[in-house]
Amino acid sequence: MKNLIIGDIHSSYDRLRNVLEKADFDKDNDNLYSTGDLCDRGQHPVETLLYLMGLPHFYPVAGNHDIWLYDALVSGNPDDWWMEHNGGWMTWRNVAGNHDKTLAGRVKDWIGTFPLIRILPNHIIVHGGLAGITDERQLEEFIPMTVANTYLPQDRYGSIQMDRRVELLTWDRDYIQQALGERHDRLGRILPLETERTIICGHTPLRKPFHSEQYHLTCIDTGSFVRDGHITVMNIDTGEFFQSDN
Repeated sequence: MKNLIIGDIHSSYDRLRNVLEKADFDKDNDNLYSTGDLCDRGQHPVETLLYLMGLPHFYPVAGNHDIWLYDALVSGNPDDWWMEHNGGWMTWRNVAGNHDKTLAGRVKDWIGTFPLIRILPNHIIVHGGLAGITDERQLEEFIPMTVANTYLPQDRYGSIQMDRRVELLTWDRDYIQQALGERHDRLGRILPLETERTIICGHTPLRKPFHSEQYHLTCIDTGSFVRDGHITVMNIDTGEFFQSDN
C-alpha cells in the first residue's frame, strides 16, 4: 500500500490519469490524498469528479474552487467572479446541466464532507496555508471543520461569503509567499508553524514543486490547467515526485 498525495487537478482528467499511471497508483489498495481544487479551468469536470468520487481511498481537503462549486450547487446562483474569471462556467454547465439529473446533488453532498485540513502522523494537508498559526495546538479548532458545516449563505448581492478561518485555509497565500521570499517586510513577517510535520499545500501554481525547510512546507500545485503545466503526485512515505506529461 502506498500513500500518495496529488496537487490541484482543475478538471484536467487526462493529466490526472497520466500522472497516476506514472505513480503506479493502485486504486483498490493505495491511499490518495489531495490538496483540493478538483474542478474548474480544465475541459473535463464531470469525468474528473466521477473518477475521484469512485475511488475507495480518496481523501481530499477543500480548495477554494471546490467551495465555489458547492456554493453554486447549494444556492443555485453561481458566483459571478467564479463563473467569469475562475473557470466556473465550464464546471457549472457540465455538472448542473448534466443528463444525469442526480449528479449535481451527489457532487454537492460529496464536497460538503471535505475537511478544511487533514493532520496525518507526519504531514499536515491544507489547500492554501497557515498564516498566523505558530503552534500546532491552534490547529485543533480546524479539525472538525468541513465545507458543509462552515458554509455561509450568499450575501444579498449574490456573492459567496465565508468564515474567516475558511478563508485562511483555502484562499490565503501569505504563508507560502513568505516561504518563497515574496512578501515585503512592511506587510509583516509570517512566522513558521512550530511542527515536526511537513505541511503540504496547493493553491499557488509553480513551475515545479517547492519545499521550505524553515517553513516545513511543500507546495505541489504545478499548474495542471496551464498548457505547459503538470499535475504533481508525491509519495509521502518516500518523498518521490511524479509529474504528468504536458
